[in-house]
Amino acid sequence: TNDVVKKKEMSAELANLQTKFNALNKESVEFRKTFGIQSSRGFYDLGHSADYFFAKMRSHLAWTAASLVQDAIIQAPQKLVDTLAEFESNMKNIGQVLPDGFVNNQANMNKLASDFIKIAKDYGSSVTDIIEAGRLWGRAYKDVNVIQALVRSSTMLSITDNMSLTETNKALEATMQQYNITLKDQYDAQERSMKIVDSWAKLADNAVVTAQDLAKANEQSASAAYQSGVSFDFLQGMIATMAANTGKSGAEVGRAIRSMLISMRTDKAIKQIEAFGVAMYKVNAD
Repeated sequence: TNDVVKKKEMSAELANLQTKFNALNKESVEFRKTFGIQSSRGFYDLGHSADYFFAKMRSHLAWTAASLVQDAIIQAPQKLVDTLAEFESNMKNIGQVLPDGFVNNQANMNKLASDFIKIAKDYGSSVTDIIEAGRLWGRAYKDVNVIQALVRSSTMLSITDNMSLTETNKALEATMQQYNITLKDQYDAQERSMKIVDSWAKLADNAVVTAQDLAKANEQSASAAYQSGVSFDFLQGMIATMAANTGKSGAEVGRAIRSMLISMRTDKAIKQIEAFGVAMYKVNAD
């Protein structure tokens, strides 16, 4: 008798799960249609390029749609739908800063989504944060390959010193702009941005200064350094030395360097320096 009761309970529970599964599958099909997938097979069709990123999402750690797919049937089907809806919303947000010709091609957007998810998986980051990083870079750069290269660099920097992606984006972008760095293509973007990331990471390992302090100091001083003819590498040495010797925050060190460099370019300072036999300007040069 007990076995019969348990069997009935299990059958009822199975029927309930099947109902939830069917509803979730239907919602999945509707969602996939927004990516141009018209089949009704539901969930993942690995033969379809647009479904590749959905499959990849299953291997991501925590806070992505993938992690919810694994237990959606048992735990919270609606939570999966909400997360996928957020993912779709984030992709629409980045679409607002990209060229219309790119955004209007659904295959382009599908590949972009897949590439962002791969970056998130490679570095153990949140897909939401990666897409937002792409949106921030997309305000200044319109080449998607350049954007992805910069997202990778800013993600690596965030891992180096446990900085948020928003912070690393801001620091890298500010430093590159203040040093008047222009990017020709994705390879140039990778080389130039990684030069900054590598410099900050190495100094953080070898000096009493964090990558975050270096980033904050550059935000304050890079423009004055560039206008004064101070190279990027020399500026990093100045920041690391001052930070180690004074114990001041990166922002404070950056402001001090900026004030010093600006003061050195005044007529009074130039005369005093040249009185020591140091030429501030060369003939036919600044």
